[in-house]
Amino acid sequence: MQMSSGLRELLAPLGSAETAAAWHGLVGILARAPTSMPGLLSHLEATPPDELWLQLLGLHRQPDPSAELRRAMLDAGHGRLEPLGSSQRAPDLARALGADAGAAHRLVVSVLSRWYEEVFSRQWPEIAPVLERDAEDKQRLAREQPVAAVVEEATNGGEYVPEAGIGRLLLLPTYLGRPWITQDRQGDTLVISYPIAEAALASSPEEARRRRVLRLAKALSDETRLRALRRLAVSNLTLQELADELGVSKSTMHHHLAALRSAGLLRLRFGEKRYSLRTAPLAQMSGLLDAYVGAVETHGPSRRRG
Repeated sequence: MQMSSGLRELLAPLGSAETAAAWHGLVGILARAPTSMPGLLSHLEATPPDELWLQLLGLHRQPDPSAELRRAMLDAGHGRLEPLGSSQRAPDLARALGADAGAAHRLVVSVLSRWYEEVFSRQWPEIAPVLERDAEDKQRLAREQPVAAVVEEATNGGEYVPEAGIGRLLLLPTYLGRPWITQDRQGDTLVISYPIAEAALASSPEEARRRRVLRLAKALSDETRLRALRRLAVSNLTLQELADELGVSKSTMHHHLAALRSAGLLRLRFGEKRYSLRTAPLAQMSGLLDAYVGAVETHGPSRRRG
C-alpha cells in the first residue's frame, strides 16, 4: 500500500511462480554480499549482468555445476533458450524474465532500490533492533552449543544433517517471514533464513515469557492440532499424510502446521518433508507458566489477608 504506482507497474510482470523463484534465488547472494541494504544494492549494481542472471536461474544451488549447464544458462540470458531443454524449471524462469540478462539486471536493481526507498527504509528503524537482538542471542548460543543445536533452536525444530560440500552455515533472522524457514545453497555455504524468537520481539523478559506461554497455549487449543501431535508422537508424517489421516484439507493442515511450527512443537529435517514431534517445549510449558505467574505476583500489588 506504500508503493508508488510506478513501482507497482515494475512489479506487475513479476507475480508468477517462476519469477518468485528468481527472488528466492537472490537470498543466497547474501553469503558474500554486504550486510547493509545500501551496501547490498551497490553490490548488485556492480555485479555483471551475466553473473546476476546465473544467480537468478539458480546455478549457485548446484553442488558441482557443469560447464555445459553454465553455458546453457548464459545462452538463455541472450535469447537462446533451446540449450536449456525442458527438464528443469530454468527455461520457464528465463522466459518469464524475457531471456535478457541485461534487462533482468536493470529490473532487479530498480525494483529493490525503489522498494527500499519507498517502503523498507521506513520500516527498518523499527525492525533492525529486533533482528540485532536475535542475532546476538544466536551468536552467544553458537559459542556454547554445537552447530546442530544452534540450528534447531533458531529454526524452532529444524534438524540439520551435515552435507557433502557444505563448509559454512549462515543463519539469517527474519522478522516478516515468521514462522517459515527458507534455505538456499550458495557454493559451499548453506544460507538458512529463520524466524526471530519471541525473546527478540519482547520488550522485557516478562513479556517474552507471556508471549511464549500464549503461543504454546494457542497451538494446543485446537483439537485437530492435538490429534496431529498425538500422531506425530508415533511416526513421522508428511503434510499430505497428516491431512488424510485427520480428514482435513491440505490447506487446512498447512495452517495447523504453521501454528505448531511457530510454537516449536515440530521437528523437520532439512531437505525432507516429514514432520515429527518435538517434545522439549511441552516439557517446558509448566515451568514457563510458573515463571510468568510468579513474575506477575512478584511485581503486582501486595494483598492483605482479612
